[in-house]
Amino acid sequence: MQPQAGATKTVYASWNGATRVAAWRVLAGPTATSLRPVASATRTGFETAIALPAGTPGPLVSVQALDAAGAAIGTAAPKPLTG
Repeated sequence: MQPQAGATKTVYASWNGATRVAAWRVLAGPTATSLRPVASATRTGFETAIALPAGTPGPLVSVQALDAAGAAIGTAAPKPLTG
């Protein structure tokens, strides 16, 4: 998948075996305690590509799995935004 116009990077999200995931939310920021939502996408099959907007803060990102009501049901540990 090509990044959207103005996007700088793409995050890929999946959760093997999860059946309640309806969408994904990407969090980003300079520290693990300062992550804020920067993008979201409806789940599309096993792996969902999520384009990050230009100017996304870093260097850390995390992904939250959301249920159909929009509640977070899981959050990945923060990782460095690379590439």
